[in-house]
Amino acid sequence: MDPKENEQKLNMVTSEYMDNLRTEYQRVCKLYRKANECLELARFYEYRDKHFPAALGIYNWLCDSLEYGPGCLQRGMLEVGGKGQLNPAFGGPETIEMGVSPPKPDKHEKDNPPRDFVKAYASFMKACNLVEPKGCQNAGLILKTGYEGVTKDIKSAVDLFTKACEGGEANGCFFLGLIHGNFDKKNKEFEDKPKGLENCIKACSMGHYMGCVNASIMLSKGDGVKKDPELAAQLKDQAYKLKQ
Repeated sequence: MDPKENEQKLNMVTSEYMDNLRTEYQRVCKLYRKANECLELARFYEYRDKHFPAALGIYNWLCDSLEYGPGCLQRGMLEVGGKGQLNPAFGGPETIEMGVSPPKPDKHEKDNPPRDFVKAYASFMKACNLVEPKGCQNAGLILKTGYEGVTKDIKSAVDLFTKACEGGEANGCFFLGLIHGNFDKKNKEFEDKPKGLENCIKACSMGHYMGCVNASIMLSKGDGVKKDPELAAQLKDQAYKLKQ
């Protein structure tokens, strides 16, 4: 068989499979209205179909009607990415048209709204309050930097990173390590080198290679902690393995 013909046939099979998968996600979400199943459909709309209004409609329903943390988190990700434009044609399961992909947005809908950090922060905070650790982390990141409409607040960011870290989110531990370790020399008020090292090591143990790197640097230099060249070398080796 000609390679080009073979590729076309493979693309047709893949397309048919994805259409069937979309239909199954639609059926299960519309019929059972369960959070996990509807989240899968919304992700399909977002990542496969690139239809952000349809995805956002379901995320919005999951977050506000079902109080489902992952839905709030995904909504915040669209809002912070400039894809948080609601369309009344798309909402919860009742708006799903079985067996078809959502109609393509018209021209003006393709013009993404600006990134909305105020809305995104609210969505991430709601996710955090609904025990979604990544929501705590993302809300903390917005406060750590400060964006239009959201005032920089390192103390509150530390609290949010702590919740994220305790919830098993490696990035939360990593950012705690950065702040307490005062790596950027901008957070003297919150500097606590032993605590910074502790959080870097915790991030490392959760698979965050930069946590390993930062812990290794602190231990090799004795940066506010007791020097430990042997452990520093082990952490450096762990970082190398994680990055592979």
